[in-house]
Amino acid sequence: MNTVIQGSAADLIKLAMVDVESRRRGEGWPAKTLLQIHDELLFEVEKDAVDAVREGVVEAMEGAMELSVDACKIERTADFSFGEIRVVGQRLVVCCSLHGASALPNQYGTTLVGKWDEGVADAYHAGTGDSESTAKEHDEARAADRFAAVYQHFGAPQFWDHNDGDAAPAIDDEGKLIPKPDETEEEPEETPWIADRQLTVRSTLDWLPLKEGFDYSLDPAENNNPAGHEPEFLAPQAWIERETSDATDPDDPAHYYEPVAELGIDVSVPQNDWGVVLNSQPQHLLAATDWPLTAAATENSPERSYQQMCCTIAFYGDTRLQLVWQAEEHQPTDGVLVYEVPDAEYWVLAPHTIVGQDTDGQLLTSGDTPRVLRDDGDRLGLVMAGLLARYYASRAKAEVTLHGWWPWTELLGQILEAVSEKGDMQEIAGPITSIRWNPKATVINTGYSGIVIRMDRPRDYRTQRPPGGLFSLRYRIS
Repeated sequence: MNTVIQGSAADLIKLAMVDVESRRRGEGWPAKTLLQIHDELLFEVEKDAVDAVREGVVEAMEGAMELSVDACKIERTADFSFGEIRVVGQRLVVCCSLHGASALPNQYGTTLVGKWDEGVADAYHAGTGDSESTAKEHDEARAADRFAAVYQHFGAPQFWDHNDGDAAPAIDDEGKLIPKPDETEEEPEETPWIADRQLTVRSTLDWLPLKEGFDYSLDPAENNNPAGHEPEFLAPQAWIERETSDATDPDDPAHYYEPVAELGIDVSVPQNDWGVVLNSQPQHLLAATDWPLTAAATENSPERSYQQMCCTIAFYGDTRLQLVWQAEEHQPTDGVLVYEVPDAEYWVLAPHTIVGQDTDGQLLTSGDTPRVLRDDGDRLGLVMAGLLARYYASRAKAEVTLHGWWPWTELLGQILEAVSEKGDMQEIAGPITSIRWNPKATVINTGYSGIVIRMDRPRDYRTQRPPGGLFSLRYRIS
């Protein structure tokens, strides 16, 4: 099969070369044929004659052989046309901080609370419940699994306002962050800059959209990593206030913190909550302000208070990165195409998020405005462009059968724009999906099945037309 097709291609270019040479001599073209490569001819032409020679060469090559069309079937449909197209990415990643009741500085009040049942906490305080038990026996009883959350699981309150909405950013239909309105202006009844707040499904990520070695208190963040070092993403962080190093100055307004890791406390995340889970020994190490006088004896008295703790976490918000396009005079019956790009992400660092501490132990924050750390909106734009090209207007599919075997494999994957048969022009605008041969003919198929997205822009237009205008294919190199 391949031999016959290549032979046909050779016959075509030979006929074209004979015609070109006849025209060159007969019309006196100031040109020389330098080279023939497969289906291409290379000429050397005087500058003033380029246009005339080009016109004659194209006419000769396009009319080298008349093609016989056995059949041309065209079907048109609007089944794959949509009046609204949505390109949807991943849910927004939000990074923010939660603060205990006494943790300062704090912009939002108490946003980090204990997430254990008070009745279970009372039983924890009681130890074995037997006043005759030793402190060691009480502590052993407190290690039971039912007490796992006591003084260990901390999270946002049940009706958390998402830090006055700063931790619930929203984006518009163009994939841009909606700014918070100026507090000096009258706020509308609806605040579109705040996304719908998630209250039932809660989950904390086990990573932060912050990388080690970066100073996010600066905008843009400063990379302090050594050259060649590939930084990792940070895990959720927690800090607790320590005594000031300058206890002689009661007027010192500064607050000094240290990571809970320096107290030997590991930090992990809860499965169904926004917050952190600690692994301290003993569990009540951070219960200094909550340990009741009536509690049973313990070998390890509480040293710090979780009320002075704060943490930085990340979670998926309620809104998704998306682009939305609607046709003019769009109607609900026009249909909606939703196309997902699951790895397209949008990361937001909420205002006043704790991002580390300085050498003195004072907390560093991200500033008073939200910052976008990652925006894959451009990727959605490329996908949207491809979907519009294929699903905006009604589309057609065609099957063109040509008598004989023709070497048109280069058409595969190109856009068949139109078919002209005996002066009747039919617009197709569909990708050529297959070219096959049977014992007598070449069959070219173009269709609208499946989703095909091409990111590159069209570069060229070509036409293959037999003499007499009996039949032509116009396609675009994409």
